[in-house]
Amino acid sequence: MASAATTLAVVAALVLLGVHNGYPAQRPNLLFGAAWLSSTQVGQLTLLDGSSAEVVARVRTAPAGDKLDAVQEGATAYAVNRTAGTVRRVDGATHDVTAPATPLPDAGDGLRAFAGHGSLYVLDTRRGVLTGADPVTLATRGRSVPLAAQISTDATGLDDAGRLWVLDAASGDLVWLRDGKRHSRPSGTGPGGGLLTIAAGTPVVVDVKHRTATAFDPDTGTPRHPVALDLRPDDTVQISGSPHDPRLYIVADRGVLDVCDLDADGCGTAVALGSGSSRLGAAVEASDRVFVPDFTTGQVWIVDLRTSRVLAQPRVLDRAAQFQLLTRDGIVFFNDPDSAAAGVIELDGTVRKVDKYDKGSERGDNGTAGPQSPPDHPKKPDQPKQPEQPKQPDQPKQPGQPDPPPGQGDPNPQPPPPGNSVDISVSNGTPFVGDPVSLEAFNPKDGGPQPVATHWDFDDAQTSEQLKPRHQWDTAREYHVRVVATFPDGATASAIRTVTVSDRPVTRPVLTVVPPSGGHITGPNGINCPGKCSADFDPGVPAPLSTTADNGNVQTGWGNDCGGTAPGTTCTVTMTTNHTVSATFGPPQPPPRPKLTVAAPANGHVTGPNGIDCPGACSATFNQDEAVTLTAIPDNNFVVASWGGNCGGAGTTCDLTMSGNRTASVRFKRVTKTLTLDNQPFELNDGTGIRTSTGQFCHTHCVFTLNAGVSVTLTEVDNGLNFSGWGGDCAGSGTNTSCTLTMDTNHSVSTDFSNQGFARAAAVGPGTAEVRRSRRPRAGRLRPGRGRPMLT
Repeated sequence: MASAATTLAVVAALVLLGVHNGYPAQRPNLLFGAAWLSSTQVGQLTLLDGSSAEVVARVRTAPAGDKLDAVQEGATAYAVNRTAGTVRRVDGATHDVTAPATPLPDAGDGLRAFAGHGSLYVLDTRRGVLTGADPVTLATRGRSVPLAAQISTDATGLDDAGRLWVLDAASGDLVWLRDGKRHSRPSGTGPGGGLLTIAAGTPVVVDVKHRTATAFDPDTGTPRHPVALDLRPDDTVQISGSPHDPRLYIVADRGVLDVCDLDADGCGTAVALGSGSSRLGAAVEASDRVFVPDFTTGQVWIVDLRTSRVLAQPRVLDRAAQFQLLTRDGIVFFNDPDSAAAGVIELDGTVRKVDKYDKGSERGDNGTAGPQSPPDHPKKPDQPKQPEQPKQPDQPKQPGQPDPPPGQGDPNPQPPPPGNSVDISVSNGTPFVGDPVSLEAFNPKDGGPQPVATHWDFDDAQTSEQLKPRHQWDTAREYHVRVVATFPDGATASAIRTVTVSDRPVTRPVLTVVPPSGGHITGPNGINCPGKCSADFDPGVPAPLSTTADNGNVQTGWGNDCGGTAPGTTCTVTMTTNHTVSATFGPPQPPPRPKLTVAAPANGHVTGPNGIDCPGACSATFNQDEAVTLTAIPDNNFVVASWGGNCGGAGTTCDLTMSGNRTASVRFKRVTKTLTLDNQPFELNDGTGIRTSTGQFCHTHCVFTLNAGVSVTLTEVDNGLNFSGWGGDCAGSGTNTSCTLTMDTNHSVSTDFSNQGFARAAAVGPGTAEVRRSRRPRAGRLRPGRGRPMLT
């Protein structure tokens, strides 16, 4: 993330949003209208009923003072101890607690848990390691999955189907785990430039640099259209999503709530929340209401989504604190993990406060509710001016304290009023060198006035007069931060808070080799496995790995992160993250038998040894160098035209030697026959001739090529002249007008129209007759191509 002067500053959201699956400690989830709430001071989880605002159960899960988070799936809770680095399960029916489990050893303060339907994920945000655990026994499932070097709680989410989504800060990739398998794709934000939340079961990535929000298809990881956001370069934002609608909520520290429709082109609603002097948390939705926590004033802004107006601003805590909000079945809960304060916020702003435990009991017993904590009714803010905070009432005198004796110079002066004390809250008490830390001075006493001015000494020769400064340290050591706070009445108080700054750890990725059987895997940094099977590397360096087979074996394959590399070749992995590789070995396998593949022909088939009869059985395997003969058998009236593949020529057989895989194909062509037609016309162009049933016409001499086996009908065309009859292969048809032949052989046919020498009587008048001759050639003129004269 770039400096705050050029990019958006992002603060981790600790306000909680309930959805349909179990969320990590930052987002506990409820399914039955009651919440498991954590209490750090007494190491306890408290089950609070939402309808009655009464404590149902208390379970001790950690030593008092340990950092404790609650994660819930259904009625079952998981106690995440970020001091000890352990997880315990609280049974939803019996409230029995399991022994502490350490799915990720040494996770410490980076430990987070995510619970879904039949699944439990455990994450080390500092080292970027994720593992699955059995939701009942807490035993780890499978091997750990490496993610980014460090993971922000603002970049993780669990969707309705139990898929865990993580935005990798190092690469900007969107990573999700489904059924134990890791998937990833670029999110488009680049390294360190995004936030992630879940809206309506869909992961949404907010690119704070380019001011866009993009939803991703939860099944395929495909991005949908981006939505433009109304952000400023210096905005510090908290994001959350609607559990049921494609809607994104963005809370900016300048006191603005943006409501963005992910199916539209932008954010159409903006609601002002105060003057911008408060530190706000992420929004929570319940029944067309949005609840936004104010960590500075201990209040909650309630916004009506239908009218985009602030309905109420009830106070849930009387001090500045980073409390939690969560929702279930229209009920909104609040919880302060660092005190006994908790309760329920109604939709109209009414607050029903509950003590999770007896503040005077070290074990946290005897929490109170009901009449002992009457509901606080909300104060409606004036519009458009934001309401001023009401003056807190004076603290009542405790019973049993006698009045001081009269007289001058009281020898036992009373301590300062309870309002004049101060404490320091920090966003991170154990930062790395260069990490910005937000600090705030507040009055820890209930009802006490808050500081109006502060002077800070950061123990590194730097000071500040800001009420809520941000500071970073340049050297790793322990710093004693001191603040002097001034209150409205002019009184002052001071406090000291220790901040331990350490050097940012350099994470060296680890290469792990699965010990093989039947061979060795060798590589840089001393890897020779079996034996030395792991080593760490400088980030980004290549690590080439090679194999050596033992006892006559050969390598049969690479596996894990070397999967896909050809056996016997070097596999190189780039050590940008942890990698695991494996290899398999075995005895040499005999060479595969060569295969002959025949392409299925048309108009015939091919036969050969080992069952080849194609179409049908078109392939077979043979011994090395075996001689094979293929035979082409054409259908009736077809012959072999040519062979293809590894065969050649146009014979009926193909001989092959199976020294390797072979292919063969054959093309058949149809047999043709000739039909020769000769017509003897009376004269040229007299219109006589022969017409075939295939549409051809022959006047004198023609040769036609026809497919063998077809039937053709010949018809004489006399054009009014005498037809003397058929000849050749149609001689048997005499003077019939047609002749039909089957082209199973070559045929020759003739016709004759030349004999027109007959006479006929014609009546030329009453009682007379004339003999006229038919047309004959005139003497002295011969018909072309003939030895006879032609009539002209």
